[in-house]
Amino acid sequence: MKLKAITNLVLSDTHSVDVAGWGWQIRKDDVFDYLGKVYDYGGVETFDVTYDPAVPVRLFLNPKTDPTITIVNGDYVSIDGTDDSGAYTGKKVYPPAITTTVGTYYYIAADGSTYNDRWLNDLAKAVPTPSATPTPSVTPTATPSPAPVATPIADIYNGFDNFEFGTRKSGWVFSGIGNADVYLDQYYYGLNRPGLQLADDGDYFTSEALVGEDRELGYWMRGSGTGSDSYLSIDGRVYFDPYYYWSNVQEVKPLPQVETSTSGIEIMDDVLSLRFTYYKTTGELALDDFTYNAITPTVTPTPVGYMTPTPTPVGYKTPVPTPTPVATPSIAPTPTSTPEDQMYSIIVLPFQFKGTLITAD
Repeated sequence: MKLKAITNLVLSDTHSVDVAGWGWQIRKDDVFDYLGKVYDYGGVETFDVTYDPAVPVRLFLNPKTDPTITIVNGDYVSIDGTDDSGAYTGKKVYPPAITTTVGTYYYIAADGSTYNDRWLNDLAKAVPTPSATPTPSVTPTATPSPAPVATPIADIYNGFDNFEFGTRKSGWVFSGIGNADVYLDQYYYGLNRPGLQLADDGDYFTSEALVGEDRELGYWMRGSGTGSDSYLSIDGRVYFDPYYYWSNVQEVKPLPQVETSTSGIEIMDDVLSLRFTYYKTTGELALDDFTYNAITPTVTPTPVGYMTPTPTPVGYKTPVPTPTPVATPSIAPTPTSTPEDQMYSIIVLPFQFKGTLITAD
């Protein structure tokens, strides 16, 4: 199947107990960017990239808040959008019946069948053949469908408080950074002391597991006598069947010699964890106040009086709306005055950088 863009995705049935249990993503067959995705059971849709001309696509089933993906025989996703022939509606894609805890790809044929290989030789699930004499069924009365409410994923914050006394947050890993590798002096930590001291070439730390929606990254830093070639590399751990690998998110070079807070760096939901690595020629680097805030998907409410145009499938479980919690805003570190003002550039590769760089006066 070749597509240019997607405007709507609808699941034939849902099985997860969570709003964002797992995602159905339609992606170009050789990249991570998706044309569109929808969640089981919440039905929250997002649409990312478009292509011209149309490109071959694949289906990616990706676990989110529900760790176990369950697909039963006959499940499908219906696609509206455009291809090289123009607009289309109701293209159905059928994955095989599976139960799995890992992300799984299927390549899509023109008729909606799925295959285990991009050359479409190893069939995973054929399009069901309709019965010769289907039994008529009574069409149920259409009723308004309540709009599902997406529940925000909890934010993550690590200020490395009491690091000098051996305190570590669960799931975080540090290499070359021990209890003594901290800054306690003013201007070398963010909200609270201490700040981490990355003193040697190759010192790094990795975050706890990041499972959920697209998120925004922020952190505090300051260089101490770092040369023009010393830099910080931020990498994201991703999975591309059948391997895990590190993909660069951002490089900061040269390092600022004043207190600097960075925020709003958008990280795709495929990133499983983050790694901060210091590459040194001279000097040391202070890091503090790691923040990783969830981006709540925007859900368009169903208009008053809107009637669902198609019958509700047999066995469909109507989502129960849940109140949207009020997210607690993150407290940005308060910059402390330093003797000089400097501006520093941040190189973002290859992910999007939508944030603001703040330097102290």
